[in-house]
Amino acid sequence: MNLLPVFKLRKLFLLVALLLTISFIFKIDVIQSQTSYTRLDFVDTDGDGTFKPKVSYASGNKPFEIVAGDFNKDGNQYLAITLYLGNKVSIHLGNGNGSFQPNTSYTTGSGPQGIVLGDFNRDGNQDLAVTSYWDNKLNIHLGNGDGTFQPKSSFLSGNEPFEKIVVGDFNAEVVIESVEMMSSLQKGDINGDETVDISDVILCLRMAIGLDDPDLSLADMNTDGVVDISDVILILRKAIGLD
Repeated sequence: MNLLPVFKLRKLFLLVALLLTISFIFKIDVIQSQTSYTRLDFVDTDGDGTFKPKVSYASGNKPFEIVAGDFNKDGNQYLAITLYLGNKVSIHLGNGNGSFQPNTSYTTGSGPQGIVLGDFNRDGNQDLAVTSYWDNKLNIHLGNGDGTFQPKSSFLSGNEPFEKIVVGDFNAEVVIESVEMMSSLQKGDINGDETVDISDVILCLRMAIGLDDPDLSLADMNTDGVVDISDVILILRKAIGLD
């Protein structure tokens, strides 16, 4: 009797169990960290070199980077904040008197850091560009001109993009080349490093258990419209050379 397939199957399930354990531990650590970084502190000036007492606003899990802009063209300044541990962008609409409204959040990439404003589709509305550290992506949230934003459109960036991001009027060919590069990536290569390995398995596992937003273009291995444990197993088989 050939025991090699049985041995490989046991190895496969042991690896899945190990990854589930690691992910569960990581999730607990994240929840503990989130309790200390959840608010925005705003300090207004009196105009004479002194400052008013701070006012705090609930924002989300670990605010990281912040930009200000007029998102609905009413002359008031609003705030957009990346939430590193929440994988969201938090929007605080300004009241025009130094106070802000409760936040509205939009899901963006995994581990968002850098954020910048720009009119990326030339419709006169301010849009948001966000770099996400853990999934190596640039996420675009188009503005609707009324203070709200559309769901993200994501593009692969370099490995671990950090918080600094700039906007410029670049040749449209750059955008075309970026889209072509995305379409050439192989299924399972979630982090875009041109190999399918254990790091991709962990990223897929995080999507399957709800820690990260699913990337159907790269992680939905069986094309059933969801990212679940079956996709984790398929990427794992590819990573260890079974497929």
